Amino acid sequence: MFLLRCIDKKKDILFMITPEQLQTIEGLFQQGDQDTALKDYKNLMVDGQGSYDIWVNYAAFLFRCGQYDDAIMIAKKSLEMQFSAEGFHNIGACYDKMGRFEDSIAAYKKAIEIRPDFIQSHHDLASVYEAVGMLDRAIDHYQIATTLSPATYSYWCRLACARQVAGRFREALTALRFAYATHEDDQKTLALYAALFNESQDFEYDAQLSKELVNCFEASGVNKKHLVGMAGKFVLHPALIEGLTAPADLYNAVDYSKIAQDVPLNWEGLNASNLLALLSGQQILEHIYELRLTALRVHCLKHLEQDNSGATLWNNALVFINALACQCFINEYIWTETQEERDLISRLEQRVIKGENLTLYDITIYACYRPLHMLPRAQDLLNKLAEIQIISAMVTMQLAEPLCELALKQEIKTLTSIDDGISKMVKEQYEENPYPRWISVERAKEQSFEALVHFMFPHLGGDCFSHINSESPRTLIAGCGTGKQPIVTALSDQGYDLLAIDLSASSIAYAQRKTQEMNITNIEYGIADLLKIEELGEQFDFIQCGGVLHHMEDPIAGWRALDNVLKPGSFMVIALYSDIARKSVVAARDFIDLHDYMSDPDGIRACRQAMVALPDHHPAKSVTQWADFYTMSACRDLIFHVHEQRFSVLEIKEIIAGFDSEFLGFNLAEDNCLAEYTKMFPDDPRGLNLENWDVFEQVNPDTFRKMYHFWIQKPC
Repeated sequence: MFLLRCIDKKKDILFMITPEQLQTIEGLFQQGDQDTALKDYKNLMVDGQGSYDIWVNYAAFLFRCGQYDDAIMIAKKSLEMQFSAEGFHNIGACYDKMGRFEDSIAAYKKAIEIRPDFIQSHHDLASVYEAVGMLDRAIDHYQIATTLSPATYSYWCRLACARQVAGRFREALTALRFAYATHEDDQKTLALYAALFNESQDFEYDAQLSKELVNCFEASGVNKKHLVGMAGKFVLHPALIEGLTAPADLYNAVDYSKIAQDVPLNWEGLNASNLLALLSGQQILEHIYELRLTALRVHCLKHLEQDNSGATLWNNALVFINALACQCFINEYIWTETQEERDLISRLEQRVIKGENLTLYDITIYACYRPLHMLPRAQDLLNKLAEIQIISAMVTMQLAEPLCELALKQEIKTLTSIDDGISKMVKEQYEENPYPRWISVERAKEQSFEALVHFMFPHLGGDCFSHINSESPRTLIAGCGTGKQPIVTALSDQGYDLLAIDLSASSIAYAQRKTQEMNITNIEYGIADLLKIEELGEQFDFIQCGGVLHHMEDPIAGWRALDNVLKPGSFMVIALYSDIARKSVVAARDFIDLHDYMSDPDGIRACRQAMVALPDHHPAKSVTQWADFYTMSACRDLIFHVHEQRFSVLEIKEIIAGFDSEFLGFNLAEDNCLAEYTKMFPDDPRGLNLENWDVFEQVNPDTFRKMYHFWIQKPC
């Protein structure tokens, strides 16, 4: 952070710079006319004149404009006028932005030497230490900052994150609790809790931790996937143990269908609020819990068959079965079914269709096996069930939302035809299985497009937006799927003017429903093949194309089509599969081909069952640990996709060079990845050398497991 000084109006007038003049310059800067603002400011600054405050603020303005060398020169001039901690701090901030971390550290340390209680210098020095992987020193200075200013929320957050990266998880939790105490309603804190719980579950479970977990489940901006491990260890596992009061040897048996046979169930344990929130709001990502819940589902179905009136069904069972039906819908009924279950559910389906003498148990247990919206007269069923509060979550998820999507699907605009053979095959897959079926989204930091680019790539000068509309960038999301990407983008800044296209009407309908639910108004959706994107006659300031090109017959042709509609000087984000990171996926696809598993639901279920039984050393076995293995559409996308290609870093380098674009850097999934990279390649602190990244990935093959996700800029 660059520090400003308060302006003394009398001094400003004395040295021929008035507050009005400064306001005019600031207005030019805010309007995007940075060059004129800089020129006018320089004209006002007469060499050798002006107070210390004025020179500090001039350096600050140069810093905001990305003129770091000039800002350092002016900051040094201010030091000649007044030898201050503030001057060294500002020099450190400039060096930090320039990637000259050793010089930045030296300047911040000098500032602290002059003023040991300089809070901002401790914080910013910690940030640089963190960037270069010196985590213990970073933590020391974050701790000093929190000691000097214990009420500053952001300091506690940074301390928590640094401790987490260092593997000091319990200390990170302590810091988060202090952060939450200073900012109790902040969604960011709960998102940090979730990120911590995702990485470690090594905590003592008590009433406080239980409350924190509930808060995370209830928060709208938290990625619920991050909570599954914690919920599994502290909620799902004990609830099932308490609910299924079976002997230990039976509970640990391989045949989990025996668990619920003639065993009394403790519904108080199974109706725990955390467990219900988990089941109805997030997919289960561990096979052991999948098996146990599958056993409970069988138990419910068999009990219903014996007494379809439900009169003797367990007290308070309906709340749990409602949540279980939600879970089964979330995972798209990917759990294994026996032939006996199919026979029972077929008979139950006939009763549900007839609609005579139905109980809520009939409907909810049926919904644990088949989606309600696929029934004949689904709208009539919705009308009957809409006011029943105890099953409202299931009714919303399985009836109201899918029927809404069906109506929206009829209104989607078709922007281009789809003629390419592979494109047609991909479209068919995603019409059947829209992907991903997400429930909640972790809100991105609210920041403008300009702020985002400068935050990610501080080495870019202020003129990097000179050829585009950076205030309201016309943005193309090429392959928007079910809308998560355009929605996250729209939520970060209302200035985006978004066009989101996809091959699949079913996916876009899902996206439109989510967009309406979140009251977002700056996204336009349409069906289009990106190979024909030039037919729209538009040029874009920003393009995002994640996870799309590698599903095309000719990815380079797709890239070229996007490049042709990208304005000169504009930015594009691309995500591609890594050949190294997907070795296990390739092995899984080979396993599928060897055993002729079909890509229909029964084939996917059978394949999953066989893969879970593989020995740990089998090259495909690790796929069972991927999150996408646990829902039908995601599993099909992961290992049954109709067409995929994979790339290496060096191939990406060659493609970028072929388009004469500039590689700006990777979006890295792990916070400490760049720090590890710079340890190996200290001469490349920004991570711009793709040959180095190729070496790094060979040593760290999981680096790009979530794809190569990178930014490029088209030449002007």
